[in-house]
Amino acid sequence: MILDAAQRARLARELERRGIAAPPRDDAPDTVSADGLPLSSEQSRMYFAQRLAPESAAYNVPYVLVFTGPVDADALAAAVGDVVALHPILHTVYRTGDDGLVRQYTEPERVLCVERRRVSGTASEQTDAVDEIAHAQMIAPFDLAADLPVRAAVVTGDDLTALTLSIHHIAFDGGSTDRFFADLAACYRTRTGAGGGPDAVGGGYHSYVRSGLGAAPGVSDHWRRHLDGLPDSSVLPALGATDGTGDDRGALVMRTLPPTLGRAVLDTAAGIGCPPLVLLWAAVALVLRDLGAGDRFAVGMPVSTREAADHADTIGVFVNTIALPTDLSPDTALGDLLDALTAEYREHVAHSADAFDEVARDLASRRRHRLFEVMINTTTPARIDLGIDGTTVRSRPPLRMSAPFPVTVGIYHDDDGPGVSLLYQRARIDADRAERLLGAVLGALAQLVFHPDLSVAQTAAFAASARGRGRTSSRRRGHRRWAAGHDGAGDRSGGRRDRTRRRTGGDRRAARGGRGRSAGVRPAGSDRRLRGRRGAASRARGRRRVAADRSGRPRRSGPARRRRGLGRLPRRRRRGRRGERAGCTRIGDGRAVGRTAARRTLPDR
Repeated sequence: MILDAAQRARLARELERRGIAAPPRDDAPDTVSADGLPLSSEQSRMYFAQRLAPESAAYNVPYVLVFTGPVDADALAAAVGDVVALHPILHTVYRTGDDGLVRQYTEPERVLCVERRRVSGTASEQTDAVDEIAHAQMIAPFDLAADLPVRAAVVTGDDLTALTLSIHHIAFDGGSTDRFFADLAACYRTRTGAGGGPDAVGGGYHSYVRSGLGAAPGVSDHWRRHLDGLPDSSVLPALGATDGTGDDRGALVMRTLPPTLGRAVLDTAAGIGCPPLVLLWAAVALVLRDLGAGDRFAVGMPVSTREAADHADTIGVFVNTIALPTDLSPDTALGDLLDALTAEYREHVAHSADAFDEVARDLASRRRHRLFEVMINTTTPARIDLGIDGTTVRSRPPLRMSAPFPVTVGIYHDDDGPGVSLLYQRARIDADRAERLLGAVLGALAQLVFHPDLSVAQTAAFAASARGRGRTSSRRRGHRRWAAGHDGAGDRSGGRRDRTRRRTGGDRRAARGGRGRSAGVRPAGSDRRLRGRRGAASRARGRRRVAADRSGRPRRSGPARRRRGLGRLPRRRRRGRRGERAGCTRIGDGRAVGRTAARRTLPDR
């Protein structure tokens, strides 16, 4: 159970009376002196990013939980406040002292005000209302000097109960999710009398800061060696992004992988010994190359910095963002590319605790463009079980949220299997282009797992660039061009894009994970069969259009008559002559009638 301040004081006095020393609570609010604590290196990044754009909500972490079954809304709202009171990092503010240094101060007397909202209407209307509440809550920026880093609202309706949360990244990350919601379930059971309280907090985030593990690390030569030679160019033109600097309003597109492709991705990752994120990295790199970003560029990736086991389940921010330099040699086979990226991934993660920020700032002073503009990450939907019979919880991310980067591609795993998501800035990329980019990533994943022997230059293209120039998806035409050394930069086949998508099934069938057509690559010989079918159909149409005039001479078909200036045959005449081929008989005045009618009309002989 949760003890308030008075109960803790009584417990301490009782332990002292019995001669038992109470264990120190490193994360207790009163252990933070009035002078405050310095910020960890991870917190410093988030704080200064927020100060540079105070109106931005890019670093708000949103959650939407929809409950099915009987839920005590009052107890749920109180349980959220209990969790915030349990973890000091969730009732901490950040202020600049007289010496100009930023420090964090806990305010244990602060109580989280959980908003209560009521919605009505049909089931879909109630769901839309929850989305609107979550969106409004999420896009509101935090004032880190005055606001608690948590916002919450409990929404009730005729058919649902929902909880919307927005937590600032300075106090929370993806690794904090399990502990937060486990404590929420325990506090809810305590409030409803269905169980005990949450587990002891143990070493909190403030103990992590005091231990020095969160201090700024030293600089190594690893990042300078790998990033110095990157071209000073932007990948945004290749993505078709427009100028939308300063507007971080985003939208999320999610797509569950087809079962065959999902199993193949997981099996391939397990066979190589890498996380599925490496396959996503390779797929995104292939798409960027196909769209004209070049053979060398970098993408960003967040990396967890939870070094000590004592902080494995601590709520706080343990994330560092690093760059993944990518080199796509056209002759490299896709299987070899995955092996190389796996080795590079392990090496970069091993140096993720290095002072990457200093290297990035040094490079930024010599570059006109940002080091990376596309992010990849792993996202896992929140799983929560209140432990009450008949009550289930479903977590779903809001489809409208803030986007700190122009494009962020993520891989996730839920009850339906693995999937891929794309978070994009709406001011830079429109929804149609975002859908095409996501389809292109799925197509590249299919190529990686089903055609590892193909080279980078031979991979089929699944996306159209922002200027509307589609890449060919014909295997025969594509292989002929790649064999001739063509890199696809001059392909102007945009006029054939729609027809090509109809033939191959486009991104949808490309993501099914099979070979041939279902992998997005047309089997050999399909062009020849297609031309044969089209030729036969054309000849049949020509025969149906040929008709004899009254003198018995065959007339030319419609196109030939137009070329000679004769015009088209009358519609009724043409219909009659087609009927002759369909089992009709011509009578004396040229009209075509059925066999039975002809027998009644023609004179007896």
